[in-house]
Amino acid sequence: MNSYRCIVLLIVLFLTNITPLFSQREVSSSLELYGVRAVQLDLDLIYDPNQFEFRRKVELELDRLISMGANLVLLQVFQDPDGDGSANGVYFKTDLAPSLDALGTFLEVARERNIKVFAWMTTLACSWVLEEHPNWEILSFDPDSGSYVTGKYWYRRVSPFCDDFVAYLRDLYADLASYPLDGILLQDDLYLGEWEDFSEWARSAFRKEYGLELTPLLLKMGGWREKWINWKVERLMYIARILEETVKEKRPEAIFSIDVYSDVLIYDDASSWLAQDKNILANSDFFMVIMAYPFLENADNPEEWVKAVAREAVTVFGKGRTLIKLQSYDWENELWIPSDVFSSIIEAAYEGGAVNVGYYPEDPFSGIPDAQTVRNAFLVYATTPSRPVHVLMLSNSVDLPAARKIAVNIGRHGVLVTLTNENVNISRDTMIILGGPKAYEGIGNVSSSYLPKSQAEKLISEENSIVTIVSRKNEIDYVIIAGHTRIETASAASEFPAPWIRLTALSDYILGCRPVRLGPVVFSYQGVNFEDLSKANATILVVDPDDSRLSKEDIVKLHEQGKTVIAYLSIGQAESYRSYWDDKWKLDPPRWLGTEDLEWPENYWVRYWDQEWKNIVFTCLHKIIEKGFDGVLLDRVDAYEYWEEKGVLDAKQKMLNFVLEISARAKQERCFLIIPQNAD
Repeated sequence: MNSYRCIVLLIVLFLTNITPLFSQREVSSSLELYGVRAVQLDLDLIYDPNQFEFRRKVELELDRLISMGANLVLLQVFQDPDGDGSANGVYFKTDLAPSLDALGTFLEVARERNIKVFAWMTTLACSWVLEEHPNWEILSFDPDSGSYVTGKYWYRRVSPFCDDFVAYLRDLYADLASYPLDGILLQDDLYLGEWEDFSEWARSAFRKEYGLELTPLLLKMGGWREKWINWKVERLMYIARILEETVKEKRPEAIFSIDVYSDVLIYDDASSWLAQDKNILANSDFFMVIMAYPFLENADNPEEWVKAVAREAVTVFGKGRTLIKLQSYDWENELWIPSDVFSSIIEAAYEGGAVNVGYYPEDPFSGIPDAQTVRNAFLVYATTPSRPVHVLMLSNSVDLPAARKIAVNIGRHGVLVTLTNENVNISRDTMIILGGPKAYEGIGNVSSSYLPKSQAEKLISEENSIVTIVSRKNEIDYVIIAGHTRIETASAASEFPAPWIRLTALSDYILGCRPVRLGPVVFSYQGVNFEDLSKANATILVVDPDDSRLSKEDIVKLHEQGKTVIAYLSIGQAESYRSYWDDKWKLDPPRWLGTEDLEWPENYWVRYWDQEWKNIVFTCLHKIIEKGFDGVLLDRVDAYEYWEEKGVLDAKQKMLNFVLEISARAKQERCFLIIPQNAD
């Protein structure tokens, strides 16, 4: 085969059109997430006082979640066995509340499976506090009766204006932060209803702030109702910030997230009945978990409703700071959402622009929602992680638009990307650094520590220079994408192929493969031997298994050099110089053999859907696998175009089926890379 023939090692997805994805936050002041596939899990359902049994349940549940493509668990850490939303205690060690120590075990099992965990924790709905301090409860005005009542709006909660409770809550969250959590999710009890709060604590705080008595009559006077609403919004944000500071004192790398009601995005005046304001939230550091529950909201068209909510959420908060959480259960009718409907609303969230999606609730042991349904909807590409994969990406504010573009594309492969401007202490399988040694905001120092000296000097001294380097250290891949100036860096980012995920050591996690080092590729089809390949300055070798005559031992030695060895195999044409060829075929061709390709002498078109030809290919494939090759480059996948011109209308589908059959056979016993060439 002519070595100048067009070689396409992968179906490369170029990340083009590097433009800002959102306008309101050009500087990343907090961690951003991309590619989140989240499940919110009730620990009440799997907790068991028998530690052995509890651990077994956790293992089973996490294995189920991973099988559906999940990479993040939003884990309930407050006790609510009756499901009324009011917490009866907590699932972590503390002397401040009724406690069952379950969180530590769950985190141990999660770490073993590389899945991230956010602690989903109550704020105001602490029933044990109200039992001890009933006068701390929120008080509502009832316009119908003209009296003050408790428990008017959903959960029974403690007044957020009670300073003693806020101090208590801070200490409780400090105990929670002693665990190695990846993040916190504030429960949806951090709200104030339309006529809340008239408690003695709220009235005292109002009097201190404005010098007036808080009464329903005052709120009817000009401007005071709006001022009261804004005051309540600010108080809830104050509590959220206090809890964030508390957590980050011990866990500075933790993501701090908050449940956000969909009404906040749909209605401009939603703050009057929720005390949540989208503009104030947008200017915070919080990660927003949007409760997009179309059936709870009686949406006429659930898919369009979800799409609209997702579109507004990513517009207001940004893609990297938003997770769309969908309902898998219809609480009104007490039925699980049918699989086809549930799948369609997940897809609607993506169509609305979401890059982070999750659902609630989850039935751990009934197989609901259906794992395959969720996986098919969660994951865009067929080649996706067999276990969670985490990428840490570093970028300064200048290169942030390009970084976000890369993060979105990588996230589509089911990989969770954390984007930030500093090297935070979080678990990662790969770290991507966008920027060279002269990059602003400290990125240059990080980049320099991983760049070879020669490459660093090139970026500094040579105009228009671009470098993409992959190295490996302490079981982590480091990818540096950089240019001489910000323009070249953006260019390098735009040409960076997303499927590098399948080539770097991440293949360890995605396919269970030995690490594949991304680097120079050598295509050697003729006249090479082991010595030539051993000396080749390349990390990936594509060789002719017949011509090179590599032995199994030779391939082992090449592996020891860190090289990946791919075998060439033509499946759309037969070649007369192959070991399988029979010279009598030229005079008496078998039914699967077509005419000679005039552009490539000694290459013959084949009816690749014929079982006799398939068996020949499978025999070659078996020999390749037995020798220890890491994969095959399948040539002439484009042969279907020839047969379409000959009137075989389903030729393309026949080729696709053939490639899938080859892949299935090759991967029966071990990881094996399938690389189609000349294929769209």
